Parts: sequence; C-alpha cells; structure tokens
Amino acid sequence: MFACARPELKLGIDNGSILLSQLTGPSFDGLCLRQREAWRAVLTTDMTLRPTELSMVALGGSMVKGMGCSCETLSQEECSYGSRLAAWLGSRTRRRVNFFNRAAGGSPTRGLLALLSESIRVPTRVESERVAASGRQGMAAADVLVIDFSINDVGLKANTSPWTGLGLGNYSTYELVGAATEAVLRFILTTASSSALLMVESNCRVARGDSESLRAHRDVAAHYGVAFVSLPAVLRRGPAACSPSAKPVVWNAHPHPDATAHAMIAYVASAVLHRFGMNHFDKAGTATRRDRLPPAWRFSSPALRSSHQICSPPLSMHVATRNCLTRTSAACPRVVSGSWEACEDKAGKFGWISNGPEASTIEFPLRLGKLPRVTVVWMQGYDGWGRASVGFRQAPGLQMVLDGLHGENRTVTQLNSITMGVAQTPSSVLTRNISRTRGGNFAPNELGWGLARASNVTLTLTLLCESPPRACGRFKLVSVSSC
Repeated sequence: MFACARPELKLGIDNGSILLSQLTGPSFDGLCLRQREAWRAVLTTDMTLRPTELSMVALGGSMVKGMGCSCETLSQEECSYGSRLAAWLGSRTRRRVNFFNRAAGGSPTRGLLALLSESIRVPTRVESERVAASGRQGMAAADVLVIDFSINDVGLKANTSPWTGLGLGNYSTYELVGAATEAVLRFILTTASSSALLMVESNCRVARGDSESLRAHRDVAAHYGVAFVSLPAVLRRGPAACSPSAKPVVWNAHPHPDATAHAMIAYVASAVLHRFGMNHFDKAGTATRRDRLPPAWRFSSPALRSSHQICSPPLSMHVATRNCLTRTSAACPRVVSGSWEACEDKAGKFGWISNGPEASTIEFPLRLGKLPRVTVVWMQGYDGWGRASVGFRQAPGLQMVLDGLHGENRTVTQLNSITMGVAQTPSSVLTRNISRTRGGNFAPNELGWGLARASNVTLTLTLLCESPPRACGRFKLVSVSSC
C-alpha cells in the first residue's frame, strides 16, 4: 500500500502525528440494509463462500485515474489509490480482486450520468449467479464501486453553461452537486443493489475543510445510507496538513499529487473497511437503518432531478473512444461538412474535436423510446474554446447553443452535460438561442423539440464562429446518448 510513498508518511501514521487517534467516518450500522449486506459479502474471509474473485471499479476524475502518481515500473493507474485499495482488499479477503479504473480526466459527477450504466459493469465470472440478472450476458455490476469526484465537483458553478441558459443559475453548488450525486447513488442502489459503494472525498485542500461540494457528497451519502470517507476529516491538522510546507508532507501538489497522497487515501479507506469487517455480523441487531430500498423522500428538487436523469440502458450510445464496426453504417456518426475528428487531444481525453472551418457539422443517429431523453456530454475549457449548436433534422429551425468556455477563472478543462426531454411541444426559445452572443436565460420546461416518441432521429452538431471577428474556437464533444 505504501509503495513509493515517502517514509515519513508511514512513520507519521504509526506515531499518531498525521491521523486522528480515533478515525472519524461512517459506522457500519449507519449504512442502509442493502449496503450492509453488500459489504458483508465483500469483506468476508470465509474461503468456502463464493465468489472466489471480486471486482472493483473506480469512478472519478484525473486524480482518481492516477495522473501525477509515479512509482518505479508501475503505471499511473497501478499507482493510484484505487489500485492500492484493491490490493489491500485482496490480501484481507484472500481473494483475487480485478480492478477497473474507469475514471476520466476532467469529469465531475454530472459528467458521469450518461455513461454510468456501462461504467459500473465489468465482465462476469463464469460461476457468477448474477449473470442472468445483469440484463446482458457477460456483464454485471462490479462488487465494489469507489466514487470520488471531490476535486472536479468543487469547480461547479451555478453560472456555468448550460445552467444559466436553462434557468438553473440560481441554484447553489451544494444543490447542483447534490442532485448529480443523488442521481448516481439512486441509480446504483436501484439497478445494482448487490454492489458495495464507497464514496471518497480525497480533495485534501478544500477551503475551511467544508466546501459546498464536500457537504453535498457527505449529506447525500448519509441520506442514502452509503459509506463516505473524507480524507481532510481524519487528518490531525485538517486541510492544513495538505499544505506543501506541511511536515510530514501528505499532499504535495494539487490536483495531481504523487504516490504519497495516494498511499494516504488508500490507507484511510482501508482502515474504514477494516472497521466494517470487524463489525459486519451485526450480532446485537443495533443497526439504526433497516431500509432495503432507496428512500422515497428525495434529496433534490423536482427541477434538478429532471435535469439529472439516467438512461438505463441507453437505446443509442455514441462515445468518442469507440469505433463503429462498419464506418459506412447508418448507425455511425457522420461528418456532413467541414472537419470533425474523433481523437484525444490529451492523454486519455477522447472526443470529436473541431477547430473549424465555420459550420463544420457532424450527425449522430439516435433511437428514442416512449419517454425520450437525449444526453450530450462535452468538454469545457478556458482560452481558445468555442461554441457549437445542437439541433435535430426532424426539428428544423430549432437550435440550442453549447458553450465550450466554462466561465470560471481556472485554467482547467472539465466535462459538462445536459439531458433534454425532447418530446415536448416545440419551443420558440430554441429559435432565439442561435444568437452569436454568449448568454441567455430560459427555463428547462421550455426546451421542447417536438420529436416523435419511439422514433429514429438525427442529432446535428455545428461549430459556431464569433462574428466579428469570424474566429472559430475549439469544440470537443465526448458522447451522445438517448433513451
């Protein structure tokens, strides 16, 4: 677990100078009934039980992916705290743990929504009894899901496109992050109830240790009875311990720390799971929660829930990392004019990218269901990023602008997404939104496209250039899905 970490980290843990003497964190009894059952199955050391293998998936941003973590011959993913935690779990349970790092650079929680149903699934074991219930032969939800968007969610602002354009600009970061987190947890608890969840707040350098996004993650996890571990909450000096000048150094760089920070997070998470394992039989029946299903009472408002819906499974899914089996197939994306290229501009960050010329257009064929929704995921950055308009062939004259600028004073790139209910009555607001000026303000229930239910449609994405001057910035589309 401590491979390539600075020696003073282990020494500081052993002598009590780094961690609180009594680790704060979730109690096993505080988990919902389904999660207690899931963790019992994962943490058991009874070799007579099946399965003999476990699977673990890590979801998050570039830090969770392992960027910045180097350790001798190990890859970044092998150096990451998720990989270290998987190794610890394997040694504790004496079972092989297959680890899948599904983190994506620049992704906040809401950037995961369109891909969640596929991201949590892994190849099934031959002896798995869950194959039949997985909904798809050969794939099933992982035994353990580690979720950590603590760094990228901090930057979510209510004035970030498309939130102002959707009339959501008055919501706080706490509410927006809470809605996205609720959508993820509720989906997993409903469709993958046998998976053990662990939410991690690895972002050590948060303001006053209590940022809006941290509170949202913590409160939603508590609402649904899911394990939540916060690194700054267990440090003796709190976030101050994450200063580059702190002794010993816990977190040397932000947001991509080295192996020492990854070892620290893995140790804290393993300590909590060890505590779960020591109390997993619940012999005294003292558990405070007996709920098996997700609570009926929702954490988020109806307006926010409607903009954070998840397709399960998507009827159509286009992801830039995939190649169509047949390039000429009608089911594949098609460049209609100009230039769009499916590639990665940075390691691991794939997308359909266009830098011009103006009006470069790409099309995506989609299948709509009886309650149709379309989700678009794109990248937002800072200097040099442009805009594109979204439309449908079947709704001529209606267009909506997606902004490639995130509008924040940060030199980072980050995923954004929008889910549209496309069967409502066509809205005149969409015809006005083709304006070349940035901005706009309209309510989400006005986003009607008038598309037919249970039909085939074609989404178009067209690059826009500023006028004057007619400069085309970069635009990057990550995925398009429908249900």
